[in-house]
Amino acid sequence: MTDMPGAGVTLDLMLSEVGMSLLLGILPTLFPLISLFGCYVVVVSFGYPANTFARQALLGVLFSAAMCLILARPFTVSAGVILDSRGAVLATAVLFGGPWVGIVTTITGMLYRLYLGGAGAWAGVWGLALNAGGLLLYFHFHKKPLQESPQAFFRQLATLGAWSGLCEALSLFLVTPYAYGLQLALSTGWILALFQLASMLALGSLMYLHQQNSRLLLELNRSEAERLWVTDHAAEVIAVFGESNEPLYVSTSARHALGDAVDTPDLRQRIDPQGLQLLDLELARLRAGLVEHSQFSLIVADRHGYAHPVEASLSRLNGADLRIMLMLRDQSAIRQAAQALEASERKFRGIFDQAAVGIALISPDGRWLQVNQRLCEIVGYSEAELLHKSFQDITHPEDLGKDLKMVAQLLAGEISTYTLEKRYFRKTGESTWIELTVALVRDHAQQPSFFISVVNDINQRKKAEAQIMNLAYYDTLTELPNRRLLQERLQHARVSSARNQEWCAIFFLDLDHFKTLNDTQGHDAGDQLLIQVSRRLTAGLRAADTVARLGGDEFVILLENLGTSENQAAKAAEALAEKIRDAISQPFALCEKAEPHHTSSSIGISLFQGEKLAVDEILKHADMALYKAKEGGRNTIRFFDIAVQYAIEINARLQVALHGGIARNEFRLFCQAQVGRDKEVTGGEILLRWRHANGDWISPAQFIPLAEETGSIHEIGHWVLLKTCETLVEWSNDPKLSPLTLSVNVSARQFIKPDFSQRLLQMLVITGVNPARLKLELTESIFAIKDPNIVSHMQSLCAQGIVFALDDFGTGYSSLSYLKCLPFQQLKIDQSFVQGVPEDSDSCAIVQAILSMGHSLGMEVIAEGVETEAQHQFLLMHGCKAFQGFHFARPQALPDFCAMRHDQLSHPC
Repeated sequence: MTDMPGAGVTLDLMLSEVGMSLLLGILPTLFPLISLFGCYVVVVSFGYPANTFARQALLGVLFSAAMCLILARPFTVSAGVILDSRGAVLATAVLFGGPWVGIVTTITGMLYRLYLGGAGAWAGVWGLALNAGGLLLYFHFHKKPLQESPQAFFRQLATLGAWSGLCEALSLFLVTPYAYGLQLALSTGWILALFQLASMLALGSLMYLHQQNSRLLLELNRSEAERLWVTDHAAEVIAVFGESNEPLYVSTSARHALGDAVDTPDLRQRIDPQGLQLLDLELARLRAGLVEHSQFSLIVADRHGYAHPVEASLSRLNGADLRIMLMLRDQSAIRQAAQALEASERKFRGIFDQAAVGIALISPDGRWLQVNQRLCEIVGYSEAELLHKSFQDITHPEDLGKDLKMVAQLLAGEISTYTLEKRYFRKTGESTWIELTVALVRDHAQQPSFFISVVNDINQRKKAEAQIMNLAYYDTLTELPNRRLLQERLQHARVSSARNQEWCAIFFLDLDHFKTLNDTQGHDAGDQLLIQVSRRLTAGLRAADTVARLGGDEFVILLENLGTSENQAAKAAEALAEKIRDAISQPFALCEKAEPHHTSSSIGISLFQGEKLAVDEILKHADMALYKAKEGGRNTIRFFDIAVQYAIEINARLQVALHGGIARNEFRLFCQAQVGRDKEVTGGEILLRWRHANGDWISPAQFIPLAEETGSIHEIGHWVLLKTCETLVEWSNDPKLSPLTLSVNVSARQFIKPDFSQRLLQMLVITGVNPARLKLELTESIFAIKDPNIVSHMQSLCAQGIVFALDDFGTGYSSLSYLKCLPFQQLKIDQSFVQGVPEDSDSCAIVQAILSMGHSLGMEVIAEGVETEAQHQFLLMHGCKAFQGFHFARPQALPDFCAMRHDQLSHPC
């Protein structure tokens, strides 16, 4: 390091002095470096403290002391200008001690230089700072500055020494006056830089060599300690013999095994005499160089005097002195271990062979290494046959990919075990379901050794699951999908249709007159027909289409991907429906002896696209279309019509509202007058009207059939009869109304109910009505009911005085035989015939025939629907004596009818 000179010294004189004495005066500065190396050796010899902070502190003190010592004994160029090897010390501190040691050394040097004072003090401080900054920057980019390779280390020493020398040379420029500093740098800077480099190389090399030597010695000591530990803790008895036959060293394991506490027990005393002679002979042969190794058997006594057969091994040890090592292995322990291993093997084999599940050991490439008897039973192969195969050979191709993927994950260490269900091919070629659990066993080097596979036969469970699935999703008779599976596939079709914008269709198919087949030929024939129909439907459809059976003779067909146009889809659906209808119309052979059975089908079709309609709505639309097809005469095809849906929905609402209509007092009784020849009122017909809760009047043509269909007609009819009887009782006290009769329409469904007659007779008794004033009107539908009790019911009521009238005569099942059997006293000509007279000759002929027949049978004939005087006169002219229609009176509420009757009698025309 160079500092500023004192004032008053001439430039030429200063330069000449430096040039002449630099080389001679700088050599004493090497003595502090030698001292530093000596201290470092002492520290390294006693070892570093275990604590990192303490180690750094110790090295910091060491290098700081060296820095102060160098600064205290410099080479003085002139007053205030000193040269030394502080740069080399600083670089060594950073290299061997680290950045914090370098920082402490730098700060110590700066403070001590300021303490020494002089005109060049600050120049020396800035020189140290520049040197330290470069060294610390180097350390920042080299996290491990102390290189292991000697070549790399010496390159590093040269680099750091060059930098220290450069800093020394640059510091000369700080000497003032600057002209003097420039001349000084040019004349002596290169010498100073070379000195720093040489100092760094010398000091660093010594420290590096000592450090490497210490490390090597430490490794040797550690290796020797490890060797002794291994030797002392070895399972074998180890002894080392020298030139004599006495042991020089006996391992700790040998001393424990022999039971002696001395360091070198007399091993020879433990050996039997014959074995001792053999040992001496073999030792002599090894010393003579006849053999390099010898192995034989001996008998050695333990601490308790028990003899143990051992295996002795003698080997020569390389070295300047002849050494022979003896190793004794206890054969009894080996024999016991072998026996234990054999017992363990027998136990494992017993468990392996008698296990209730299949067990196998498989190589990493898939070959069977070992299999038990249960696995052979599962796959049907013998053990020898399996050992010539791999698990890939008997795995179902559809399951192999998943299995190999799991094996790859096991080999990669991603999973420790896996379980999956797969299929094996049995020797017979059939597949069987198994549950497989696999684990990988690795060797001591963590390399794959073999797989352990546990195979559980689940074929019966799979069959049971399939049977359960079949029962849950398939019809047991036809094996077609049932309603549950159909709904799932229909939901999938909705989603797929929305994604692909394709139209789909749903068919509801019903076999015409299927009940007749069941009633005439039995259910077995019906079942055979259903099975054959299901086969024809399946054969006539695409593989992607679905045929399902909902129950009875009702089948549903789901068609997907019929095109993006609704018209195109409708045409495709209609063509397929015609094909199906034609297939169903072909004869069926239900049994060998019976004649071929012919049937037909009605098909309702509903188209849909996307998810606008719910599954239930789609099925309902197809069902409505089927209902329309049946109404069309059966053996027909109908598409869903929105009008039909509205009508059905209205009927459904009416059906709900119909229940409780009586309790809510929504029904009203109206009466239409019946007149005689002179237009005098002889009675009236009770007509039922319904005013809905919303205020609307519901037509009888709409709600009466619905009441008959739902069974509500019984309650409503009973209420009408009761109110009629109560009205007649009230009229009996009124001279103007008591002569009148009231006719009530009775539904055939109501009339054939077993308790109808009994309830009506009880009603007559309770109300006290005159039965002769009550007239019951039945339609010709009563003739279609094959009930032998109808005649007896009518006769029992006639015996009480009740009159029966046949309503709407000529429009239904009219027959003279029926009229002869049933006790009707009145015929009512249907208004459809009356409206045609006198203009329509056919209507006139029918009316005349009915009048003539009624008179011949002794029945009263009444004409309904008389609306004109011409009709009235025609009927009078041909002998009709009773009339009913708008020409005489419109239907009126009962109070209004009574008021009209009183008014007519009070003001006769």
